[in-house]
Amino acid sequence: IGENMRTEIERLKKDLEKFDQILLFSGEMQEKIMKDFCRSQALKKTEKKVLLLSSADPFREKEKNYGFRRISDREREDLEQLYKTYEFSNRFQVVSDHFQWGSLMNYVKTGMVTMEEFFEALLS
Repeated sequence: IGENMRTEIERLKKDLEKFDQILLFSGEMQEKIMKDFCRSQALKKTEKKVLLLSSADPFREKEKNYGFRRISDREREDLEQLYKTYEFSNRFQVVSDHFQWGSLMNYVKTGMVTMEEFFEALLS
């Protein structure tokens, strides 16, 4: 493991101590999906402390029941690799519009699941 990956692992461990769930937004539509998530009823209803990570511009609703940290593209790539390699916790999820069969986002794209149902599933 490289030094960058060790740093990301340590930061992720600290974040998991402070937050109930961490969502890493990725892909071409990450900014839109993150904004929709921030406006969602699922986020407004949850009692979880949620941290959003994205290389997109931050977005804040008036009701601030989540944290946000802007990350570099390099950090995002490292975290995605870490997620794919270890999948160590359901408390750390990658939210991406990259095509993948069987993913919840694919169900949204095909109309089988609404975005709100997708967001509820992320937080459950």
